[in-house]
Amino acid sequence: MEDQVLSFRQLIEPLSAERFFNEYFYKKPVHIEGAADRYDQIFSWADLNALLRMTTVWSDKTLELAMHGRTLPAEAYCYEGTNRDNQRTMRPDFDRVRGHLREGASLTLNFIGRLTPGLRSMSQTFESVLCAPVNITTFCSWNQVAAYPSHFDTTSVFVCQIDGTKTWHLYEGRMEGAAHTPGATAGDFPQQHHEKAKGKLLQTLELKPGDMLYIPHGLYHDAVASSEASLHISMAARHMVAHDFINVLAGDLPKDLLFREHLPHIDMVGASGPYRERLGERLQQLISAPDIAKDLRRFLQGKAFEGIGEFDLPSLEDCRYFRVRWMHFRLEERADGSRALVGPKVDLKLDDAAADLVAWALARDYFSSVLLARNFARFGAEGLGAWVETMQRCGLIEPM
Repeated sequence: MEDQVLSFRQLIEPLSAERFFNEYFYKKPVHIEGAADRYDQIFSWADLNALLRMTTVWSDKTLELAMHGRTLPAEAYCYEGTNRDNQRTMRPDFDRVRGHLREGASLTLNFIGRLTPGLRSMSQTFESVLCAPVNITTFCSWNQVAAYPSHFDTTSVFVCQIDGTKTWHLYEGRMEGAAHTPGATAGDFPQQHHEKAKGKLLQTLELKPGDMLYIPHGLYHDAVASSEASLHISMAARHMVAHDFINVLAGDLPKDLLFREHLPHIDMVGASGPYRERLGERLQQLISAPDIAKDLRRFLQGKAFEGIGEFDLPSLEDCRYFRVRWMHFRLEERADGSRALVGPKVDLKLDDAAADLVAWALARDYFSSVLLARNFARFGAEGLGAWVETMQRCGLIEPM
């Protein structure tokens, strides 16, 4: 049974989580230097090579090559074949891929967040903390050969340098309201627009093994390898926007009689105003309904945790994941030597066994029910179940 490899707090050390969320998240970039071996259990060249040997996984959509600011067309390195669903697709010809790499092309593997234990742990770490779906991509680049031109991303990006070094250029320009919606992505604009919109150079920095770089959505940037070979992974968190939720609500509008009424005839000019007022009032009522907050939370949870899955075969018992809301709670040592769980409207005195369980949970961003049971078998199934309910009732944990 897999345990979390590194917690979010360990990944951003020595920067504190409180400072990160208060000063940088959504606002501005930050470069966090780390020990060279920080990501040794997360990803490596050996892991990259093992992924490439999974030849039936890759297509022109999941394996990309880029060089000198442009993405190579699929025809340059792929052939028409079938995928694992037996559907026609463009599949990489690895001899041609290798040839392009020799010429300096960068290799990009997309959607790899669940393909190794280390990457799976990273995906679930960022999803549990940021409460947004996360896509992990790996980039393999060569010395001083630029792959992608200056651009902005619609996601919050966390770059982890695995090996080699890479020089990053961050610019003053930022796309306001960058989002995964039409008209708000980098691909919706020509490169000439980006070169103008990126503005002046804000910062140049070099990432070394163990370093992390956070780039908020919309901020212009580009990068180039500054060592013979460079390997990094990128966690891209796609945060939902109001447009996403409105699209969900729109699916239920036909259930309301008002939204099935015919629109006023185009010649009935006087009827348009009152009709639009009725629509506006009804939409306001729907948005203000008491259950809408719960619907919004369920929507966000569904998006953030849709990739979560746990098995413990041959056992067929339920396996559940829980995220830990550690930002809101602490384990407090009392003057009498006792310990208590303290949080919003919570002050729960704990015996030693319960305090050990809570301390174990607070050190993590998430955990599985199977792993919890294996670490605290002394509680027994009934006792452990009661403590899971207690932690949920306090708000310390919630299902993913």
